Amino acid sequence: MELLLWLLTQPLAILCNALPRYVCQRLLFMPTLAIGASLYSQFQALVLVLFFCALLLAELVTLAISSLANSSEQPAGSGGAAGLQQPFYGMAVCYVYYSVFRVLLFFCYTMWTGLWETVYDMPTVQRVMAGQRTERRDENLSPTGQGIPPKDGSACALSPDYDADEDLARRIFNRRALLLSPWFVLVCFSIGMIAARNYCEGWLEGGGQDFGCAFFDPAARLNRVLRFTIFLISMQGLQVFLALFPKWYVAIAQARFTCLGLLALLCFVLTQILVSLRVCMWLAVPVLESMSLQHQHYLFDCWVKAFFALSVLLMTIVITRADNIGRTGFSMKRLGETSFWSRLNASQQMLWLWLLVMQGLHRIITRGVGSAHSDAVVQSILHPLLMAFVCTVTFVVQKVSRYATKRPAPIQMLMVVASLPCFFVACYLCSFVQEEGKGKPLLLVVFVWLHLCSEGLSTLRTWLIWLSSMQIACEEQQQPKHIKIEKRKTMKFSVEQRDHTPELKLASIMLRLVFLCTCSFCTVIGLCASMAVVQQRTGFKGSPALLRWRALPRGVEINNAGVSVLTLTSNTGNASSEGSASTALGSEEQPSYMICGQTWHGLHLIDYALLSELPYLPNLAGQDFPQLLKLLLPHLPLKVTNYSSGGRPWVELELSSKNGRPAVSIVVVSGTLVDRWRDILEDIRMWTEPVMIQIIGTFCPLTRMWPRETTALVIGSWHRIMLGLGVKLQWQYKEILDHVRQLPADRQVVLTGHSLGAGMALVVGALTGRTAIGIQPPGTYHSLAKHQAIHPRGHAMEEGSHVLHQKSLSLVFEGDWIQNFDNHGGLVQTMACDQSAQSLIGGCHVLEGAVCHLLQHCGDHAGEFRTCTHVYNPVDSTLELLDSIVPFVQQCWQSIQADLLQNTGQFQSMLVAGATMFVIVAMRYALPLPHQDTRLA
Repeated sequence: MELLLWLLTQPLAILCNALPRYVCQRLLFMPTLAIGASLYSQFQALVLVLFFCALLLAELVTLAISSLANSSEQPAGSGGAAGLQQPFYGMAVCYVYYSVFRVLLFFCYTMWTGLWETVYDMPTVQRVMAGQRTERRDENLSPTGQGIPPKDGSACALSPDYDADEDLARRIFNRRALLLSPWFVLVCFSIGMIAARNYCEGWLEGGGQDFGCAFFDPAARLNRVLRFTIFLISMQGLQVFLALFPKWYVAIAQARFTCLGLLALLCFVLTQILVSLRVCMWLAVPVLESMSLQHQHYLFDCWVKAFFALSVLLMTIVITRADNIGRTGFSMKRLGETSFWSRLNASQQMLWLWLLVMQGLHRIITRGVGSAHSDAVVQSILHPLLMAFVCTVTFVVQKVSRYATKRPAPIQMLMVVASLPCFFVACYLCSFVQEEGKGKPLLLVVFVWLHLCSEGLSTLRTWLIWLSSMQIACEEQQQPKHIKIEKRKTMKFSVEQRDHTPELKLASIMLRLVFLCTCSFCTVIGLCASMAVVQQRTGFKGSPALLRWRALPRGVEINNAGVSVLTLTSNTGNASSEGSASTALGSEEQPSYMICGQTWHGLHLIDYALLSELPYLPNLAGQDFPQLLKLLLPHLPLKVTNYSSGGRPWVELELSSKNGRPAVSIVVVSGTLVDRWRDILEDIRMWTEPVMIQIIGTFCPLTRMWPRETTALVIGSWHRIMLGLGVKLQWQYKEILDHVRQLPADRQVVLTGHSLGAGMALVVGALTGRTAIGIQPPGTYHSLAKHQAIHPRGHAMEEGSHVLHQKSLSLVFEGDWIQNFDNHGGLVQTMACDQSAQSLIGGCHVLEGAVCHLLQHCGDHAGEFRTCTHVYNPVDSTLELLDSIVPFVQQCWQSIQADLLQNTGQFQSMLVAGATMFVIVAMRYALPLPHQDTRLA
């Protein structure tokens, strides 16, 4: 039996131990390279999680301020039940997302700890496995409770049966929990993947969208990489198992044939057969495009991983028994050697790098270099996340189990039974954030339930200690002292402050910078949202009309907020005297740009630029709109068919059929209105993620090499997770998107706009498959991924950027810094800037300058305008804006006073909610606790 088990073990032992050790011995630079690559991967994943927390916090701040504004718009006297419901509703929502952040921050702390565990050769694992003994205990302990503890792995090393000392029992329990918990997590995770595949069957057929289900789509890259990551972590766990128990097969063969031992042996033999078969399939038969074959591979992989983890779990239980541990080769002396952990750490990182290279070569052969690179990047993100998840669950299981074993049976039953009411409370709290007609966000319920259980356990522990202290005080006839309790953590990061190395200090500084960026970003978002709410409630505007125009004898003058003035005339005699007139390019002259002369649905680029001026008008329903339209484009048979002045002003024009050409619908979207704070807020929210990716590229330079597919996966996953957490992501283009989707499929539609409107036109065009022409837009190459995640046309996670490349044109100008927030897709024409000296203050971004430049270098094919004059002077407008700050502050203060006087019922209910929160916090944190007493454990 021993020989058979030894033969079955050798392939895995060679792969997991012998081969990495041999490479590390022969190539001395490989351990440093492997550990460095692992550190970079872990730090990159940690930064991505932190930036996701920042993005989530920013969206929540925006939603909270907007909700507060909407609730305050209720008429006066509507207190009572409605007023009482709002503050408690706010409390419930705040607690729900507070729970999310507490769980996420704890997860980040686990990732941070795991990162430095890799640097310092796993000090926490060393401490838990080897134990921390005082000199007095080392002199007195023995297998029978007396004498020196054994140096080999004899029976007392892992079993509390030989020693009744509490400290030894604690060390043994922590050691076994550390060995068993990761395998238990992998078993549950693998079985959960099988169950989730059936749950997500409808989503995979295109019936809906769910971020969680994307992990269980056999055709998706995310699922394929996740399966490989689980296999990789299983191999790393097996490597540790074989290093700690080199003769485990002897213990299994000589163990008493209990049902558990036989089951462990059967699972191990079956696993060896299945793993060998799956490796042969992986080497010989690449995964084909057939969905049925992919589904078979998915189920086969999940069952193999489940049986593998189960077999190691059962074997660990069997060989760590008191009568078996001495036969495994387990040695406490070896665990105390630093060289052992250094070799093990280097071998683990070398195994990770080796398997990653093997997977990459396989992908290169079967799918190409691009696919291999994308898989490697996704795997470098998923592996640290999954490792941190396993470590987090291991820590929680160890802490809860250790605490529960010290309590009497009624307390243990109370802890188990209380988790069920916590789940129902979590469901009730999450019902406040669910959308109408949809179920409760399952991911959000899990977060809240975990936090409720954690807080419940901590509260129970606090009250039990308090009751025990009162009993002790009564017995000793003493009053408990009001001194803060000293907590003892079971898993503490073991690197002392004096051992901090330069790389640890550097990483700490980088994380502080990330935290500073996060706080600054959320502050700016909160300020913009607050100003937008105040502006909405007061109705204050910096100027009565942002865009003004007047007809000239043979032309038109357009005044944009007094900053940019455009004068178009049909002859050279009526040019404005404030600036030098530019003559339009004649029909006989050579155009300066390749894009000149091209038409889209019968319109030139200058026509789309002139149309982009129209939505800036303050009143789209007035007479000014058709008059200006007739002055700018008299040669085109255009009529207004629809318009909206809501969240994002837009207008739909119909170009009548001409010369056999079908009618065309032109949707023109307004750009940023500089006197509206909600537009500034929308600008920030629309292009947050590309800027975040650029900042991440500063900390992790290799992210700049990411393909667009990987960046889209990260950005899209961020927003799918937020949707799974019940965050209602609302965008101003939603009305335009719904309108365009309602148009007939055979209808010719083109979208256009300037600045923010151009970006929205490109997004809506990509989401609907319509032609989009953007005048000076910010890029949408990467940011499009989040809009595809929020408004998908199907369930595919990777729609790609081809929808942007096929039917979009972007006109950008050199020196316009607005365009640099994201890359551009599709056809891009770059032109020179006539106001380059004022580019830093927006001189290259004004639409009037673009119109004048197009006329000068491409001409007016309709022959309506012969001269163009553009004057840009932002000084007067800036002074006017500064003068309007004082009236704006006065209106804000008057609005706040009016709310205080009118909504008294609501403020009374807020006081009730605040008192309730105070009582809850007092019960949790404000108990007078004494010193930690050994009798309270």
